[in-house]
Amino acid sequence: MSYVKFIKFYPTTYILGGALLLLGVAFFEQWLEGDIFSLNGILHISMSLLTEIGIALFIVGSITILLEVADFQDYFLKRLTEIIIKDDYINRFDDQKKKELIMRLEQKLYFKERPKDPESFFYTVQKNVVPLLETYHYNYYEVRVQCKIDTEKGIIKKKFHRKIELVNPTSKPIKYKLPIDCRMKKFDDSLGIIPFKVVSVKVNGKPIDANCETEDIQDDHYNIQYLCHNKVDCNDDRAVIEIETESVVPIEDINFCHRVPVPCKKYSITFHLHDDSEYALHGHGFGFMDGSNIEKQIFERGMMLRFNDWILPGDGVIFSVVKK
Repeated sequence: MSYVKFIKFYPTTYILGGALLLLGVAFFEQWLEGDIFSLNGILHISMSLLTEIGIALFIVGSITILLEVADFQDYFLKRLTEIIIKDDYINRFDDQKKKELIMRLEQKLYFKERPKDPESFFYTVQKNVVPLLETYHYNYYEVRVQCKIDTEKGIIKKKFHRKIELVNPTSKPIKYKLPIDCRMKKFDDSLGIIPFKVVSVKVNGKPIDANCETEDIQDDHYNIQYLCHNKVDCNDDRAVIEIETESVVPIEDINFCHRVPVPCKKYSITFHLHDDSEYALHGHGFGFMDGSNIEKQIFERGMMLRFNDWILPGDGVIFSVVKK
């Protein structure tokens, strides 16, 4: 304790002591001669040692005096607090440096001394999930489906109403592509049936045009694809989008599947089956983190499925209309 007090109250002692040693060394060196084994040689060695000690004492004394100056002391303590306690120095890094720092910390946290495995789940999350944090997402996605089966014509008609709140977490405007993309089966032209059409699109309550293009495709179930290339300017941090569509499929096409294209905080779909007691409705949710996240409510001639927490791109629901 007395040593600490000595440093605190007598910093000039170090400077004076160091200065005297240096002056003494300079004076005696003028008179020294001889080799290393002579008295003069020994004194040369002693003077060199005293020189190093004197410089060290001079530096320690100077730093101690600086610490005694109130402004410097406050600055020094503030900088130490920022670096050691508050980690404010991180704010001075650019985005790339911050990402590199996060990567290094996560590798130390999850791998410790084990070798890093590029095929591990950690790297899968780094590659496919983390980049999603830098793009837009849905705060909620609500879907209502009205389904009617026409056994005489052998078709299933559906009307869809979707309401989406788009969130842009970045400070930059984005162009959001409307989520209209479906694969259908063509009908014979003589029937005059249009498999899919867009009824209306609204962004923040204002109607906009949404022109769909068709493309012939070949897969196991469908042969035509409807795509909408319209993009919505999202200059604010949020936008509410409402989309109404209609579809007609052959009565054998009993399944309806819907997936979200971007991360979604809350998702719900209500499916109503009308006018036909010969058919039953089945529905299931699927996703990366479904588990207890999904909620199901069954009511007369319908069902509601809801994800109460985040789901990822590719997660969604599937409904089947099957004959009893």
